[in-house]
Amino acid sequence: MTARRRRGPATLVALVLAWGLSTGGAGAADRYLLPEGDGEVLTLLLLGSDEGPPRGPDPLQGRADAFQILFVSADRQHATFVSVPRDAWVNVAGRGNGRINGCLVGGAQRCVDTVEQEFGIEVDGYLVTSMQAFKHAVQAFGGVTVDVGTPVSDGGTAITSTGVQQLTGSQALTYGRDRKNRSGGDFARSQAQAELLAAAHAQVVERPNPDQVLRAASVLRQHTLTDLSGPQLAQLAFEALRLPPDNVQRVLAEGDHASIGGAAVVRLRSSAYAVIQEAADDARVG
Repeated sequence: MTARRRRGPATLVALVLAWGLSTGGAGAADRYLLPEGDGEVLTLLLLGSDEGPPRGPDPLQGRADAFQILFVSADRQHATFVSVPRDAWVNVAGRGNGRINGCLVGGAQRCVDTVEQEFGIEVDGYLVTSMQAFKHAVQAFGGVTVDVGTPVSDGGTAITSTGVQQLTGSQALTYGRDRKNRSGGDFARSQAQAELLAAAHAQVVERPNPDQVLRAASVLRQHTLTDLSGPQLAQLAFEALRLPPDNVQRVLAEGDHASIGGAAVVRLRSSAYAVIQEAADDARVG
């Protein structure tokens, strides 16, 4: 595969969305003067490893149990999260057919290569975090507010009530991991992960604060593995303030449960590939 052309500093919704930058102060995003987008859709791969403390020290030795592809439009005014089921059966780059979450056992670049060859798109960058790192990053920024539809309890601190509430880092981990208490199982869990990201972004836009954005970039450097540089993280985090929350879509790459060699997998439908292609065109679906 030929080397990808790395784009210069561009919009990064995910860097603010992804890990709970939820506090801020007065001010308007318009006053942060940044260059416009580079005229192309930005595509980012966001991975949550099931490895890391307490299971182990290296997120790249785990599986990508949170698997999100983020597309940001050329004008940086629209974005779409595509949630890919962790058990999606694909051709893993360099390894042959397997569950897509297994691509991470070999490094994040293997996941990038897998997504590019499976879906025919170009990925511009990746971020990987572990369960504990995600929890600590969310906690560092005061939590994230979501509308809880179903009590959840698998993976961290239980959430026993429903309705709009601010989640701690440990509760956010539970919200993004629980599949046993949701009727949609892994599909619903994958969608909940995207919901957390979108909710965090909405809070940032509502109360923008430059100090907090720079702090977010620092926390991301501490709690994630990424091929984006520190300056890129800071610039892209500021640019995320421009994206209207109402213009952020969340869609699921649909599939059907199946069994291959006795292993439970998800066979992606043709509609899943179509959705990813559509989002790659202009970061909008529908």
